Parts: sequence; C-alpha cells; structure tokens
Amino acid sequence: PFPARPPRRHRSLLGTLGEEAITFGLTFVALIAAITSIQRADWVPEMPNLGNVAAMSLIGGWLIARTRINAWLLHLVGIPLGIAYATYEVAGALRLVTGTPDTIEARLRVLWERNADWVRALREGAFSTDPVPFVLMVVVATWALAYLAAWAVARWRNPWLALMPGAIALLTNISYLPGQ
Repeated sequence: PFPARPPRRHRSLLGTLGEEAITFGLTFVALIAAITSIQRADWVPEMPNLGNVAAMSLIGGWLIARTRINAWLLHLVGIPLGIAYATYEVAGALRLVTGTPDTIEARLRVLWERNADWVRALREGAFSTDPVPFVLMVVVATWALAYLAAWAVARWRNPWLALMPGAIALLTNISYLPGQ
C-alpha cells in the first residue's frame, strides 16, 4: 500500500537539497525585507532597484557556491562579475544631461567621471554633494550582502552568517530615517 522508499543515500541527498532550498528561501525573504527598507527610504532619486540587484546576486552567488571548484578561484570570477553588474545597474539609473547620447558607454563614462570627481574631492579635503558615489556604494554593498548570504547558505552551511549582515543593514537604515 505504501510506495517504495528510496535508498538511504538518495534520501539524505534529497533531505539536504530540501533543507538548503528552505534555508535559501528564508534567507531570500529576510534579505528582501532589509533591501526593501533601504529602497523605500528613498535616499536619492538615482537609486536603481535594489531588489533586482539582491535577487541576481543571491542566485548567482548560490550557483557559484554550489560548484566544487576551489572557493578562491570562484571568487576571482564572482567578485568582478558582481561589481560589473552593480556598476551596470547604477549606470542604467543615471539621469543624463540633456543632449548626452543615451548609450551604455556614455552612462559608464559619466559614472566614471562623477566617481573620479568624488575621489578628487576626498583627496583634497573638499566637499561633494554628488549622490552617485553613494548610490554606487549602496548597490555594491547590496550585491556583497546577497553574495555573502548565498555563500553562507550554500557553501558554509551557516544561516546566521547569511542573516546578520542584512539585519545590521536594516537596523542601520531604520536608525537614520527621519524622526528617529
């Protein structure tokens, strides 16, 4: 009357994958809650959709972490790809000056110039009100947070390490909101 039970080795593999999928799903929900809080704070109008960045980074980091290749080699691929993706997202959200050609090359050039101006002001002790370097830092931090969470779940099997950075980001964001 009952279906045949799979051999023990298959049950443990299915149990591990199911457990990882549940942990991954819960991590995704917690991460999206933190990212949504930052997105809704509406710090600057140039902010791209952080939910897309977090989702892509979490999925990409999880896929990379699931391979059996040496972690250092995977990071040599994953980190530059993640930074390139974050840069692409920020460049896509830039508001260009009227008359500037609207190509990805032009957007990347404007992003580079505005960040170079910010670094120059930082070195000279000057003041910069350009929000673009802040946006780039937030997007890269979002990518890093999701990438770390994926590695914590898939490779290190440590859900607490996956949840702590998002919780810290959420609490930090809430503490800086007006009226706090």
